Amino acid sequence: MKKLSQITIATTIALVFALSLISAGSANADSTSKKKKKKKAADAPTEEVKKVDPWAPVNYSGHIGLGLELGYPVSLVAKYWLNSTSAIDAAMDLAYFSSVGFHADYLHHFRDGFGHSTKFLAETVQYVGIGAAVVPSYASILGFSYFGWAIRVPLGAEWLPKLEGFPLGIYAEVVPQFGFVSFSGPAGTPGLGTVSGSGFGASIDVGAHYYF
Repeated sequence: MKKLSQITIATTIALVFALSLISAGSANADSTSKKKKKKKAADAPTEEVKKVDPWAPVNYSGHIGLGLELGYPVSLVAKYWLNSTSAIDAAMDLAYFSSVGFHADYLHHFRDGFGHSTKFLAETVQYVGIGAAVVPSYASILGFSYFGWAIRVPLGAEWLPKLEGFPLGIYAEVVPQFGFVSFSGPAGTPGLGTVSGSGFGASIDVGAHYYF
């Protein structure tokens, strides 16, 4: 009887030892599996989720647009975008009789100035700028000559829609100006010398750019 009791105790101890080994192995396996999963997750490439606004105006940063401006004068225009909000425009003004004028501006744009109440307003950017205009000189059929320059402050808006295969911008602006002009009469004509003056004025223009 005493021998049987000893065998039972030994068997119990062996079973407990075996169960403890099995439990330890299982814990190690779970720990190794978790470490592998963490390493795999750390090594996986991270992808940033960016929200794309389908109504946002087109970003023409680094692109140039060529077009026509209607007003006084009529102008051939070019616009180069330095980045998504800044641009430089330049124009050759054609409505000065036998001569041409030139103007150039720096423009800063506000891409969300009109909000998102409609698609048209969301695609339209506002801008304000500073620039200069000059008309070198011309001689009319009556022999008068003219020289003028002005400081310009363009205030406008340009519609930049997402049109597949047709990168277009349509704009309208009001341009307050402070200018200086000088008129000269025909040489040798008594009483018709040089008349000069300065003053404020403004022009209202509409135009379009085709972007490349």
